[in-house]
Amino acid sequence: MSIRRRYLPLTVTVPANTAKASPITVDSGVANAVVNTIELRIPPGHGGLTGISVQWNGVSVVPFAQPPEFIDGDDDFFTFDVGEQIGGGLTVAAFNTDPVNPHSFFLRFDVTPFVLLSSFPATSVSPVPIA
Repeated sequence: MSIRRRYLPLTVTVPANTAKASPITVDSGVANAVVNTIELRIPPGHGGLTGISVQWNGVSVVPFAQPPEFIDGDDDFFTFDVGEQIGGGLTVAAFNTDPVNPHSFFLRFDVTPFVLLSSFPATSVSPVPIA
């Protein structure tokens, strides 16, 4: 059985007046996979009023910076090479300082799932005497 790559889309819509100091956080749904790449589309209209960050258990993956920072843009498309095994806890944080309009970000995670050993049924092993 071969494990094939999967492409997981995620749309993150951020309400107006969401401060950078208290961004929304969304679970990416990515778990038990190698994250090969993350694609990010920032459509026209953001005008530098928004920002987004992908974090793994509080550590910034995109952009790769500590402390975590945000990517801003307007009518931009990015592809980030990641190459990390993620058991879970991959989240997206975003803010929107536009006082009127919500704004959306579009992400696509290119992942290769892996099987955790704990998911196999338990078996017992009996010792064999050495003659």
